[in-house]
Amino acid sequence: MTKNKLSYIAFLSVIAIVQSCSTTKNYKDADLSLNKLDTMYFDSSTNDEMVTISYDKYFNDDVLNQLIKEVLENNNDLIDASENLKASEALLKSTKLNYLPDVNLQINPSVQKLSKNSMIGGFAESLTYQDYTIGPALSWELDLWGKLKGERAEAVSLYLAQSESIRAIKIQLITQTATAYYNLIFLQNQQNQIKVLKDFANQSVQLIEKQYNYGDASSIAVKQAKDQVFELEKTEVELSQSIKNQEVALSTLMGKYPDKFSLASDITFYNFSINKDSQITVNQLKNRPDVKRAELNLRAANARVGINKAAMYPSVNISFQGGLNSVTAGNIFNVPASLFGNLAGGITQPIFNKRRLKSNSEQAVHLREASIANFKQEVVKSVAEVTVALNNLNYLEQQQAVTKDKLDNLVHTIEDAQKLYQYGEITYLEILAIQQLYIQANLGYLQVHRNTIDANIYLFKAIGG
Repeated sequence: MTKNKLSYIAFLSVIAIVQSCSTTKNYKDADLSLNKLDTMYFDSSTNDEMVTISYDKYFNDDVLNQLIKEVLENNNDLIDASENLKASEALLKSTKLNYLPDVNLQINPSVQKLSKNSMIGGFAESLTYQDYTIGPALSWELDLWGKLKGERAEAVSLYLAQSESIRAIKIQLITQTATAYYNLIFLQNQQNQIKVLKDFANQSVQLIEKQYNYGDASSIAVKQAKDQVFELEKTEVELSQSIKNQEVALSTLMGKYPDKFSLASDITFYNFSINKDSQITVNQLKNRPDVKRAELNLRAANARVGINKAAMYPSVNISFQGGLNSVTAGNIFNVPASLFGNLAGGITQPIFNKRRLKSNSEQAVHLREASIANFKQEVVKSVAEVTVALNNLNYLEQQQAVTKDKLDNLVHTIEDAQKLYQYGEITYLEILAIQQLYIQANLGYLQVHRNTIDANIYLFKAIGG
């Protein structure tokens, strides 16, 4: 074995040993202290299972789930974001292969005619020279310090973080659709209640007019009773306007022009797969898109630290060119006479770069610390949002019981009041006051259920879907 071959083998062995080392550090999870969470609401035990709840399992409403499906299929903002993600995926495929060499096929025909009066032409036997080359050219940067590996890790983390942004948009659209859906039902239920209350008010007007004809009531009493009817009619018109606007908002989410929605449902009847007594697992918190995105950004920042550190070390490049070469086109494929090859290697060690490399390294370290703080804050925020949602559900359950008792009591009271007024036992002012209390209690009862639904939708968003 020749001395040159031994030197070449030794060189490759050193490269293989050095390449096994890397300046990049393995990613370590930030200390989140999730074992300190309130066990009333959270299950701090960890396992490998990542628990997710799809919207069609959480919202036990076929009509709503169909609307959500249409929104996710047709929403233009989501389509826009998804196409941008696909564009990023195309670039990612290239970055994931950056450890491979660049190989290009070169076909270089050239003809050179020298000047007879030139230094070379004056002594040359022929003034025309031809050269034809066909063959591959290879260039390869060896990943000695893990720089290319870090670039791949960074690119993958940033891509996955962008995909989490898509998931966040989906969850936002789901919650917006659910909110619009239940708000539309709420407005329609309010409108139905106003119609019932208007019938009560019209009956009171007829009763007072009858009393007025007998001289037992004044014209002011009649006007006040009619004024209550006018107020209810005004509210009914306002609700019709709100219903139209809500239908426009729901249609926009679905990516289509304004349409009508007939939702024959009761705002007081609903069912969700998670309730106030459910414990939220640590993995559910970690799976929230904003938390997951913050973690992936931290991984990318960690990779960037290694990349900038590796940039300070020598880089080794190998180039190779081979193929066919001839001074005449007719002999280009005359093998083996036309075969040629050229192998070269180079080592580049940065020495002076205006402190750019060191500054980049220091910047990357600080950005990684900022990413750690951001990741921790996203976890803290997720815990806070889940806690608020479950707290609200607990309090709203108590409010429902109180408002239901109040409404049941007023239903009997208003029926008795009309009979008492007919026999002159109470004044028209008293019956109007009771009717007003009933209106407020009825609308308040609907509002409590609306708030409960909002809290459940908020909980779905808080656990990340």
